[in-house]
Amino acid sequence: MMNRILLSVLISAVAAPAFAQDAAAEPEAIPAVVVTNEGLVERCILPLVVTSMDGEAVEEDAGRYEVEAGSHTFSGYAQGDFSACATIADAGLGADSPIGEGSTTVNVPAGKEYFLGLDVRKADKSTWKVVTWRINH
Repeated sequence: MMNRILLSVLISAVAAPAFAQDAAAEPEAIPAVVVTNEGLVERCILPLVVTSMDGEAVEEDAGRYEVEAGSHTFSGYAQGDFSACATIADAGLGADSPIGEGSTTVNVPAGKEYFLGLDVRKADKSTWKVVTWRINH
């Protein structure tokens, strides 16, 4: 009986480090990052206020989202003083007015930063859409 207990303890002691190595060998997933609170206002690409991500409502827009690599959908609008953008200045929209709205689906690779914004470069509001305007590798 004592030999069985000793044998069981020895097997556990030998197996435990092998199990720990297997668990440690799995690398932690590297997130992808989507940034929405920056834009190129002087070029009429406005920061995005995100209202939903992957079909789920966003209560408080973080402006920066760490997500698993893969396909993600972002919806939102722009809001703020964008008088540096000619199409917005010409439209006479106030700083508190939501500007346009749209959504886009991006396939974000791990370790990359995608910057989304609302493209309002043309005066025709029907052309305004959410775009990826920069990718950091």
